[in-house]
Amino acid sequence: MATLSTDAPISPLRQRMQHDMLMRALGSHTQQDYVRHVRRFAVFLGRSPDTATAEDIRRFQLHQHESGVGPATINGAVSALRFLFLVTLKRRDLARAMARAMGVHAIRVEDPADLEAAIKDVLAHDGPALLDVVIAPQELAMPPTIEVAQVKGFSLWALQAVMSGRGDELIDLARTNLLR
Repeated sequence: MATLSTDAPISPLRQRMQHDMLMRALGSHTQQDYVRHVRRFAVFLGRSPDTATAEDIRRFQLHQHESGVGPATINGAVSALRFLFLVTLKRRDLARAMARAMGVHAIRVEDPADLEAAIKDVLAHDGPALLDVVIAPQELAMPPTIEVAQVKGFSLWALQAVMSGRGDELIDLARTNLLR
């Protein structure tokens, strides 16, 4: 299963996030987990996550700790929210705020020449660290194997992109990933 099915209407933000997950070939379980974590964040906020502030993220993380949420669930929420903020909303400020709120040593790499030194720095750090590497916006993260459902989901996204006048996104995707 490449997409999440529901009879209830979904918000444009959730639909965009689902399309982003399909484009990056995330597995169905990961997609379900990410949507669940973002939904919990939205319930905590009482409004759409695209209106979140750095203070909202800090309060949510504090709420998770005070509620006795386990480390695995917190890590899942961090991954889901980072995906939402970095990929879907393109809000790097909030992704960095998440790392700072957790006391994580974070390094951002924008130039490929700086990557090796950044990796050494992160690995040498005593404690949690985050390495944020900027790549082309349409760069696909490919899984070891591709399921038929993922191909179907990607094809559906491509068709919807063309039909809604966003064919330029498909062309950018092809240029980035096929014409190397």
